[in-house]
Amino acid sequence: MAVMVLAGLGLNAQRGPGPGHGNHPGKEMSAEQAATLHSKRMTLALGLDDRQQKEVKALLETEFQWRKETHEARKANRDSTAKADPEARYAHMNARLDHRIAFERDLKEILSEAQFDQWKKHQHRKKGRKEHRRQKGHHGK
Repeated sequence: MAVMVLAGLGLNAQRGPGPGHGNHPGKEMSAEQAATLHSKRMTLALGLDDRQQKEVKALLETEFQWRKETHEARKANRDSTAKADPEARYAHMNARLDHRIAFERDLKEILSEAQFDQWKKHQHRKKGRKEHRRQKGHHGK
């Protein structure tokens, strides 16, 4: 029994960090690299043509760069203050939602209606899985 437990722990240790852990390889990628991979996944999933793939890649590069910059800014603020005041939290959430609305509008202009609907459904499923993990107590740790 002890050998089986140790063998299981050894296999788990070899797997290394994956998505949902704080240091998976995606965090080390540049915005351009992440956008390239993401646009190719979208091309496969949605059947994007060459023009759409180029436009989506450019949009995603901007998105990933914005995310990286806001993450760094929040990290710097988190280091300097223990808790953000409610006004700062509101301003951050408001800016993030405005950015998300603009992103979806731009994406809607690039994709066909059917492609956008398919993308939107995928986003809801992805969010549902994330919420389900959160409810079960899995916080990506």
